[in-house]
Amino acid sequence: AANLRERIRRETGQSVDVFTFHGFAAKHVLRDGERVATELESDAAIDSLYKGPTSRKTVETAHGSRKLCPKYMVESAILNHESARFSITSEMNIIMSRLAESRLVPTWALFNRFIDVPQYRHVLVDEAQDCTRAEWDIVERTRGTPFFVGDGKQSIFDFRGAKGSMPFKSHSLTHSFRFGLAIASACNVVAAEFGGDPIEGCDRDSTVTSEIPDRTGKTTAYLARTHHDCAIIAASMGDAAVHVRRDPLDAFSHESDRIGSAFAAGKTVVSTVHGFKGHEADIVIVDESVFAATEDDRATVEDWRVLYVAMSRARDVLVLPPERIHAFI
Repeated sequence: AANLRERIRRETGQSVDVFTFHGFAAKHVLRDGERVATELESDAAIDSLYKGPTSRKTVETAHGSRKLCPKYMVESAILNHESARFSITSEMNIIMSRLAESRLVPTWALFNRFIDVPQYRHVLVDEAQDCTRAEWDIVERTRGTPFFVGDGKQSIFDFRGAKGSMPFKSHSLTHSFRFGLAIASACNVVAAEFGGDPIEGCDRDSTVTSEIPDRTGKTTAYLARTHHDCAIIAASMGDAAVHVRRDPLDAFSHESDRIGSAFAAGKTVVSTVHGFKGHEADIVIVDESVFAATEDDRATVEDWRVLYVAMSRARDVLVLPPERIHAFI
């Protein structure tokens, strides 16, 4: 939110309300003394069902007691509730109750409490392809004229219930204002793998290479598939890099911009592709792990989209693994 607010102020000279969906909900539903639970606090509450002095074998329901669901089923139920307003299970009620003892509210419970949505005349939704059903519902309840900006080729959050498609009157933008012809051409090679429409580059100079250029004075991002991959990369780069792992609480801060802060300090940002969504850098290095995911036996269209998103973050120089570069130049 902080990044987008600054971009709008710089381009228009005006200030607007900018929120993440969770931040918007939290602003209006948290009661005095409450705060949003951190990821670790929420995970600990879930774990308390299965181990320690508060573990249990059964839960009470409207129809009597039943066996406690496995942890993976509870986590799936939480995701379905947050993204599509599925019913709250008995396990979820226990988790919320335990967090409430410390005046904590899990992120996934915010939307369920968000009944009185503030009214706006106009609502612009960025990265609309990543919206869940619950988030679409919040937009509708603002009763404002909605404007959605998104790109189906960049839909990489299916696992959290993102809808991907935008069933509205649309105006296609075929030009990129971020990168030039060379990077556009490389991105189109990947888009062709999953039927994505090609994009045209702007007149900005751009380069696709396997050689890491001089990074002096340039913002640089090293993108990998998992946080484990990121940790290995960051360790190999020492003080020159910082592994940026977004804290869920960043969604509730107007000023938090960990990536921007790392760039300002002259560091190379090492991040997962999902964590770097919505950002860009002068130089982007795409790790082999992002390519390897497209060749896994379980690979899906979304794995190709993740690669597309990674490559399309670059403004000036796109650095690809030496063993992959031949397909793009």
